[in-house]
Amino acid sequence: MSDVLRAIEPQDWMVKLDLKDAYFYVQIAHHNHHFLRFHFEGKTFQVKVLPFGLCLAPRIFTKVVQAALAPLQQKGICVLPYLDDWLLCAENPTKVAENLNNLLAHIAKLEFSINQTKCQLIPGQCIQFLGVQLNSRNMSASLTKVSAQKILSILAKIKPGRSVRYLMLLRLTGMLAAAPPMIRLGMLYLRLFQRWLIGRHLSAKTQKYTLVRVTNAAWRSLRSWHSTEREIVTTDASQQGWGGVWSQRGVKGIWEKMLQFQHINYLELKAVSLKLLQAVHELWVWADAHLSSLRAVHIPGHTNKVEDVFGNSIQR
Repeated sequence: MSDVLRAIEPQDWMVKLDLKDAYFYVQIAHHNHHFLRFHFEGKTFQVKVLPFGLCLAPRIFTKVVQAALAPLQQKGICVLPYLDDWLLCAENPTKVAENLNNLLAHIAKLEFSINQTKCQLIPGQCIQFLGVQLNSRNMSASLTKVSAQKILSILAKIKPGRSVRYLMLLRLTGMLAAAPPMIRLGMLYLRLFQRWLIGRHLSAKTQKYTLVRVTNAAWRSLRSWHSTEREIVTTDASQQGWGGVWSQRGVKGIWEKMLQFQHINYLELKAVSLKLLQAVHELWVWADAHLSSLRAVHIPGHTNKVEDVFGNSIQR
């Protein structure tokens, strides 16, 4: 989807095509048929075309489509394929219609056919493609209502303490991983949940139906983030150590010997850096939605009481 978003220009007109039985156009070499045999109800069958479900099938078909569309793309026709879903765009509806006719004639020679019911052959500036609503008038991209509802329906089943199938969590991760191009800092939001899921050490092939208990940490990583309150990170440092507090969470430490002889101003800035690094994920999410800039403010020692607790405890 990122490639699609980069390719669309302001005020572009678009149409989309859906290939019918796409994989079946790719013939398997005769001497390889025996690799795709299966036995069912006393009979043995072998597949002569690229089958659905084969792990290599998407990559193979992508390579085939790239080769098939190369002659048109070399002529300047903007066609953006994703497996059997293709998007065609140009600067005006007349140009799109002309390119569409060329594309249909080209794929007819290749004996490809399209699924008319899933195609949108009338040029428009607002179109649904791969579960995303594309609008070239205002250059926006958002999840369709159907795509968003699929995600929300799974999220509704994930509660702290509840056990869900590992397959459901994998499906949710896949849906969320496809959404970041439409969500600012989308991958940053998803990272904590991915780390938690990887930490389950389960196999997607052999343990996909295993029940997984949802922890509080996993649930919190999936919650929508809507806080609009101001956030303050405060720090303090002495020649012996440093401390910092953000969102009622404190951290402190003792300087290494080589740092204890540094200027106090350096140590103060070092303390700021260490505290921000400790909370970097949460701060990025908050700052992106609420701040146009970040600034550091000096607080006189007699008013910096929270961090002095850390400094005093270290000195004692």
